[in-house]
Amino acid sequence: MIDFFRESVNYVNLPVTTLMIMTLLYWVMVMIGVFGFDSFDLDLDASPDVDLDIGADFGIDANTGLDAAPGTALGSGSSATGNDGFFRTVFNFFYLGEVPIVIIGTFFVLFFWIATFLSNHFFNMNESFLRSMLWLSPNLVISLALTRISMIPFAIVFRKPPPENIRRAEMYGLIGLITTSEVTEQFGQMEIKLENEPEMRINVRTNPGEILGKGDAAKIVSFNNSNGTFLVELTKWEKSVDG
Repeated sequence: MIDFFRESVNYVNLPVTTLMIMTLLYWVMVMIGVFGFDSFDLDLDASPDVDLDIGADFGIDANTGLDAAPGTALGSGSSATGNDGFFRTVFNFFYLGEVPIVIIGTFFVLFFWIATFLSNHFFNMNESFLRSMLWLSPNLVISLALTRISMIPFAIVFRKPPPENIRRAEMYGLIGLITTSEVTEQFGQMEIKLENEPEMRINVRTNPGEILGKGDAAKIVSFNNSNGTFLVELTKWEKSVDG
């Protein structure tokens, strides 16, 4: 036990040990009520000009069908770019938005601390700073991969279905606002505000070849059971909608 403590606070492991201690302290603060569970969640749209706001969720859409609800600032549409695709890939990979960022961060820090500790214990017994730096990249890759795998069950648990008091068929014909940078046949979210109901964000798709931009009005036309998303089409704002 003494050897374990000594290695943990050794200068080659101290940075990640400090990060691990800070993470543990955060969860202690959550348990005693100092911090809320979502205190450090962010609001981010998967677009090159990233919008940040404290107190909401990351927004992603996963190719696995585990889709999320991004909280975004409302604005005009934007076209897809290389950076847009990169951000979206990152969000998809780590289920950002589907799983709270504090859980993703906690697992990453845990895996990174374990990987760093083990690599220094077995392959850097001389406690060389240079050798510990050579293991930095492999440890990061291993930690990110393990974090991604660990998030799969959490993504299923945190998946947000539509409100129970709204049947799926009743959503057909409703009009909402596109909140992601775009909506395509593979990616997208929109926000719907119903009377006497909180705002609701749902996963939406378009027909092949159709693209809607952020801020567009879209009407729900059907539901895809295979991936759990609603099919939408471009429309105009109306006071009432015929189903």
